[in-house]
Amino acid sequence: MAPATHGCDTFGGVESELRARVPFLAWPVQWSHPAYGLMWFTDEPGAIVTQCLVERATPGAIGALHDFLDETVRLGLFEGRTDVVIVHDWRSIRVIDPGCRAEWLRRTQRPNKPFANIAASYVAVQLTGVLRMAVQTGALAVQLATGQQPVKIIDDPLEALAQCRIRAPARDLYDSLRRASGRFKLPRTP
Repeated sequence: MAPATHGCDTFGGVESELRARVPFLAWPVQWSHPAYGLMWFTDEPGAIVTQCLVERATPGAIGALHDFLDETVRLGLFEGRTDVVIVHDWRSIRVIDPGCRAEWLRRTQRPNKPFANIAASYVAVQLTGVLRMAVQTGALAVQLATGQQPVKIIDDPLEALAQCRIRAPARDLYDSLRRASGRFKLPRTP
């Protein structure tokens, strides 16, 4: 059975036109979207890892990322787990469009606060000055809105990967979890 694709979304094990950057060069493509980049799920430990590949953060990029996060919730990948770590690699971002903060806050208002019990959350950025402060302010707003742990702003995602012992997921992990759950739904296309 071929992996599912929908519009410009790419799901597990499919060749994507998007190419990972260091340190994710050897990681198999699980989910990609041209408005954002690449996203992965690992199960030992439970982790969501994303790598933004665009220089301009737009509300559409926020929507693509949150479609993936919503899918992990729909699949029940983190139900009953307290070891989940989220790592975002946003080092490619140079510009943040107006409307991103509002879209982020709107999309984080999930019923039952599924990410409230995550063990840790990291965002790797290479922003300076005002943009770095904007990410820190947004992270604080998300923490207050969702009840999740404080977001740690880091310079390199390798820091979080090493500290949390996160390794590349098995090539077929995501597809097998989707099929086993019986709850997979295609996310909306922006």
